[in-house]
Amino acid sequence: MKVRKFYFKNCKRLSAGILMSVIALSLVVAIILSCLILLAYSRRIMLLTDQMQKDDQLNLNSGLSYALAETNLRYNEKIFIDLFDSGRDSIEIEKKYWGIFDILQVRTLKKERSKVLTALVGSLPDSIGKSSLYLVDMNMPLSVANKAYLSGPMFLPKAGIKRVSSNGESDISTVASIFQSRSDFPKLDPSFTDRLRFYDQVGKSNQIDNFNMGSIDSLLEENRSFQESTLVWRSNSSINLQGKKLIGNIIIYSPKEITFYESTVADNIIAIAPKITFKENFSGKIQVFSTDTIIVESGCQFNYPSVLSLFYSHNGFLSFGPSRLKGFIITTPQKDKTTAKLVTDLGAEIEGVVCANSLVQLEGIIKANVIAAKFLKSNPAAYYENYIGNVEIDISSRTGFFITSSLLNTKKNKRSIIKWLN
Repeated sequence: MKVRKFYFKNCKRLSAGILMSVIALSLVVAIILSCLILLAYSRRIMLLTDQMQKDDQLNLNSGLSYALAETNLRYNEKIFIDLFDSGRDSIEIEKKYWGIFDILQVRTLKKERSKVLTALVGSLPDSIGKSSLYLVDMNMPLSVANKAYLSGPMFLPKAGIKRVSSNGESDISTVASIFQSRSDFPKLDPSFTDRLRFYDQVGKSNQIDNFNMGSIDSLLEENRSFQESTLVWRSNSSINLQGKKLIGNIIIYSPKEITFYESTVADNIIAIAPKITFKENFSGKIQVFSTDTIIVESGCQFNYPSVLSLFYSHNGFLSFGPSRLKGFIITTPQKDKTTAKLVTDLGAEIEGVVCANSLVQLEGIIKANVIAAKFLKSNPAAYYENYIGNVEIDISSRTGFFITSSLLNTKKNKRSIIKWLN
């Protein structure tokens, strides 16, 4: 068998450089293709991650909507819900006290990417809460003098309004309906006094579940998340908060007195003491609970939703100087047939709610829902009952979308979010 030989007369030998160029070009193409594959994979991961985050947020929102609508949630008790009966979208819900409001906390139960949503919650005002004034009917009229100005819906005694001229002129404007009030003070939610007693016990007890106790004596600054357990800072004597910074999930307790200063930073905290004093030019957002005395000096600024609450046993006293408050002033007795006094200065400006089951001497600008047991006017020469002067009471000047505390509602109105908490 013959083997035919082929000859390529015109072929030229390729240089090694061209071969290297081909290899380099192939490597570049491979790298580009790898980058494209990696980019497509990364894009896919980003889309999946974004979708999971959206799903988690939807689950949190669904859980919060459920918690807002559910009226039978118990305090400090965690409940677990499988939202869609799939076993993949489970959440944890917990309701806790925070002053006169509630905290609702919703948490996803996915180990690698658990998320938390925390909200401070109140409720929409009821019919009494939407009025400018509710005055308990004690079979005497409301005497109005000295440039008093009343406007808006009011619940007044059957005897009505009596105009009194006393070194000035009365200016009464009733632009909306007047309803007859009852002979008893509107009932607060039964849990109101239980809640205040609970906070008093928090400060006195050495150990309570979900609370961390500590001494405030050496404390300078603390910022506590509401996703952690509550810190309770206390002292066996009076507490001076000059120069201290306290933010978030913190309770301050003293068996004697707590004093706040212009240099004090207080944001969303709770303070409990028999006597609480705010020195000139203090500014903050705070809930305070006292069993004896609250003093607010001039130039102070309390931001919404601040609370000044006098939970008195005998002759409590709350004095609000020429300062501004957006929030709540509450005086309520621990026992029946006790007396206390709420006095506001002519330079005071209060926007929110004044709920005073006590004697009330009200002056200044009151952009609020005022609920009062009895007004008074006193001076060294005389004492007048159900008498007001030098005051403007007009709820229409209050912020339009105002969230109150569910503890102040005579009816269980729809609950709503006041603010988000970190």
